[in-house]
Amino acid sequence: MTDATDRYPPELGPGDVARTWLRAWDEGDLGLLHLAPDFVHTSPFGRMEGAAEYLRVVEPMSRKSVRGITVRDVLEGDGRAAITYRLRTPAGDVESCDWVFVEDGRITRVDAYYDPTTNREALEE
Repeated sequence: MTDATDRYPPELGPGDVARTWLRAWDEGDLGLLHLAPDFVHTSPFGRMEGAAEYLRVVEPMSRKSVRGITVRDVLEGDGRAAITYRLRTPAGDVESCDWVFVEDGRITRVDAYYDPTTNREALEE
């Protein structure tokens, strides 16, 4: 069982949570992430289920490839936000958009959209 300390405060709207999602990756501080245990991430590379498995696979890649993130725009609605951003990598910039879904103070799902050929090159550097 989890407690209230592993959730975002209720005053944070989905847009704020989406900004925190990107800040965690930009700063390499995954302690900022409050993912639901059954978190789901989809991207052009496929689908990953479970917060622990997602972080186990993605965290090492992010340490290697994330050189900065610039948020472009955030649109938020009922329990979700779309955030567009530029991801800087050693291989160049990747324009991206994430749909971030929030429920009960946790991120339950992220659907990521970007050019997979550009991102693959960045991750292989």
